[in-house]
Amino acid sequence: MVVNAASCLLIPVTSVYFGSGGVMTCRIVQGIAQGFIIPLVPNMLGKWAPTEERSWINTTVYSGCSFGTIISMPITGYLSSSWLGWPASFYVFGGLGLIWCIFWVFLSADSPATHKRISMEERKFIESSLGQEIEQLDMKVPWRAIFTSRPYWAIIMGAIGEAWGSTFLISEIPTYLSKVTDIDIEKNSLYSSAPYVVAAVMTVIYGPLADYLILKRVTTRKISRQIFHGAGAFFPAAALIWLAYEESRLGIAILLIMAISLNGAMFCGYNVNHIDISPRYSGVLFGISNGIGQTLAILAPMLVEFIVYGEDDKSLWRTMFIIAAVIYAATAVFFIINLSAERQWWDASVLKSDIEIQSKSLEEAEKLS
Repeated sequence: MVVNAASCLLIPVTSVYFGSGGVMTCRIVQGIAQGFIIPLVPNMLGKWAPTEERSWINTTVYSGCSFGTIISMPITGYLSSSWLGWPASFYVFGGLGLIWCIFWVFLSADSPATHKRISMEERKFIESSLGQEIEQLDMKVPWRAIFTSRPYWAIIMGAIGEAWGSTFLISEIPTYLSKVTDIDIEKNSLYSSAPYVVAAVMTVIYGPLADYLILKRVTTRKISRQIFHGAGAFFPAAALIWLAYEESRLGIAILLIMAISLNGAMFCGYNVNHIDISPRYSGVLFGISNGIGQTLAILAPMLVEFIVYGEDDKSLWRTMFIIAAVIYAATAVFFIINLSAERQWWDASVLKSDIEIQSKSLEEAEKLS
């Protein structure tokens, strides 16, 4: 975050002295720095989010991405149009990033056990919920077990579907609307901001709802993950197919809001499932699955260029919509069939050998008594 914020602050300066090359260099450095943050989030959640509150804490944290975008865009526009000029937006957000780092240093901790100001009651609640009382922190990452784990491959497939679908919606829908429907998405807030505002609000709702259903035993944790991931994939897939044939502007707006806002339900599906199966290595798992998903998602815009050789040809766009819908649905089916909501044996707090040693010790103690 320090490198990310500092790079943001330097963009106006580098643009003056080094032109577009300086700006691109700063953006590349920001991307590299942000890459470290992505796996850190589930790693921290795996150590801090009790199982009873896992879904809503997870979705609340990730909703910050949507809220940050919604808030920053008008602020950037206001600062850029004011007497301060466009550099002010980079100074403001870069400065806020550095201030955040100060709070992080003094208020954060790697785990409840290392937090200096946590109450003993809260610490015991979190540790007992996550089974951290006898955690072994020097365990090596069980790479072979991870990559031969069917539940983890289910998560990877879920990540691929979500990344492909969201990338297609963000990068290609504006082109489709402007070239095929003559809707200028940048000048119409109904199409540009409304879907993301609804998505941000709904993302905050999905988490508490998922936890409530689990807590009240309406659903098991596994069924909850299946329901929310399915809703976040199947409904947007249907919306995309319908969108390819929709003609009215209001209908297009409703379908966009439906596709983008329901996509957020997958945060209570594959996304939080990293922590379900492996609280200890959730950061490692998320880094790999997110990396695979985002890398393959790059193919979405490339495939559009290959298939949609005529940008105003609606029939060619329909092919892309159908492909995106099929990927959404197929990856969701794989995830729903193969997922597990239980902590996997290779992530257990106590190794099998330790359990055997403890059992033998108890047996010997019983004999002596």
